[in-house]
Amino acid sequence: MTTRAFVCACPSRWSTSWKHPDTKAIFILGLSQATSTSENDLEACFSLIEATSKQDYEGSSRGWNPVTKRVEMRDPDLRYILVKDADGHVCAFTSLMPTMEDGLAVVYCYEIHLEAALRGTGLADLLLSFLETVAANIQVMEKVMLTVFTCNTRAVKFYQRLGFSIDELSPQARKLRNGVVKVPDYAIMSKRLRYPELS
Repeated sequence: MTTRAFVCACPSRWSTSWKHPDTKAIFILGLSQATSTSENDLEACFSLIEATSKQDYEGSSRGWNPVTKRVEMRDPDLRYILVKDADGHVCAFTSLMPTMEDGLAVVYCYEIHLEAALRGTGLADLLLSFLETVAANIQVMEKVMLTVFTCNTRAVKFYQRLGFSIDELSPQARKLRNGVVKVPDYAIMSKRLRYPELS
């Protein structure tokens, strides 16, 4: 899906700016493919991931691997919605990919990260709404999906508030031979789409 087609898929919900509800500062929203996103912007996104999620990665079975994460972030099929301040600094972003999961067409949210000052402002809700609107308007997408660390209870509750629930593809707790129950350190969540009436 091209960037142009992506934008055209959600004309009613897409906007190029967002106002902070408290400070009234204006932030610019931009859409790009991974291949056309500048190295500076990708590094700014990486820094946000590192600041907000490095500890969760380190405490998980996956571990924290900055080289692997940077390679993943440059996947040519990834799309980025970047949120920049007046100085052009990336303050928040989400990355996503239209893909197939267990035979279903979905929009997968790879990352969503915000600077601390932007949390609780409604910006994260807005970014996720873009993903849902795009997925719904493509008309072949079944749902929006994402992965979340189970230790990040704040994020889990946030997604639940927006209508996400544990997906059937999410790993289940399993009992080991020694009787210990191993609980997965991440969950896959999803939200089924209700298609809007299109003219």
